[in-house]
Amino acid sequence: PDQGSRSKDVCVVMEVDELLEVLIKMMWKYPDGIIVQKYIFGDECRVIVFDGRVVCVYSRASDGLIVSPEDSVVSQEVDVISDEYREFFVNIARELGLDFCGIDVKAGDLRARDVSDAYVLEANSNPNMGSVSKLKGVDFLRGLYGDIIKFVLENAV
Repeated sequence: PDQGSRSKDVCVVMEVDELLEVLIKMMWKYPDGIIVQKYIFGDECRVIVFDGRVVCVYSRASDGLIVSPEDSVVSQEVDVISDEYREFFVNIARELGLDFCGIDVKAGDLRARDVSDAYVLEANSNPNMGSVSKLKGVDFLRGLYGDIIKFVLENAV
């Protein structure tokens, strides 16, 4: 569907023969619209941006296709990314008008200076933070949410 969350009714079609069948099924189920995207192979990362800075980056690995969040397994936090990638992610959030977001990306080496091979899959204005809690711990998450609440109160109109 063209709205929703948590990868509801995502279908990965690898053969052209399947495409028409899946399109008809989804268009019948969602007459208001569907989204069709080319599948991008490779490892996926989630980048958490808050208040103009990258606060966490972690890889999302899988043994096969990542069709839904349940298919991915958080493998590890990405400790080092280049300044160019940091600026790239901060600019995405800024251009979308998001002070807090999770950006899903498939890219090569995040330590590289060249960001031209990056594919931004989506930016989530309300990212699931369960994986961040597992990786960084509850204290990190409490601190981040405290900073978010302070930011909201200081910037309330």
